[in-house]
Amino acid sequence: MKLTLDQLERAIAGTVVMSQDLENMMTKVLDDRVPAQWEGVGYPSLKPLGSWVADLLDRLKFVGSWLYDGLPATFWVPAFFFP
Repeated sequence: MKLTLDQLERAIAGTVVMSQDLENMMTKVLDDRVPAQWEGVGYPSLKPLGSWVADLLDRLKFVGSWLYDGLPATFWVPAFFFP
């Protein structure tokens, strides 16, 4: 995600060529939808982009907490499945 956002930012600034993939990504972001490049590595969802990112961050925080805090006493079951 970071790489594609960096590429999009540079394409908008005019320092790299705006490819068809970057243009499609920009259109999806402006429409508040998840870009196709991210759907391929993320999880499928019908949520708008803002809610999708917030949910992704919650999932990463939940799974990442296992590294620092060990297994939780309770599990957030929906984090393991596609919404």
